[in-house]
Amino acid sequence: MLKPGHAKDDPRDNAALVALCNKGDAAALDALYERCLPCVMSTAKRFSPDEATAQDAAQDAFEWLLRQFPPHGPGLRLKAEVTRLLCKETRRTALAAGRRAKRCQASAMDPDDLPAPEVPLDDTLEKALAILPPPQREALRLHEVEGCTYCEIAA
Repeated sequence: MLKPGHAKDDPRDNAALVALCNKGDAAALDALYERCLPCVMSTAKRFSPDEATAQDAAQDAFEWLLRQFPPHGPGLRLKAEVTRLLCKETRRTALAAGRRAKRCQASAMDPDDLPAPEVPLDDTLEKALAILPPPQREALRLHEVEGCTYCEIAA
């Protein structure tokens, strides 16, 4: 990594740095990271339930960016400012982590502590459903048996 503050002295704009990253320039990636980090962390903290989740969301956003560039990806074609793309990815990741945390807190029981469901011996689908945790079982039953769409199940 570059020394903090070095990216701010870089005269190239973010679009030029992205173009260099598309060619495999690691120094440009470092400069882009240093330049975008404050905005990404600010977004992560705003949408995360805690500091650790914010740091994870920021890391996930930068991993997403890294996967866009060769050799992992085809390159990043900018349709918006790269900082905006990173903040959007950070927000998405932070909100998803917050939803996961709420689901875990809402569940009073550990899934491993749930009683094993009765397994009917005459129906293959019922056997398969019986081994799933109750929320997954209900979602699959609604889709496969009741014919509900994914949107209806989510609602």
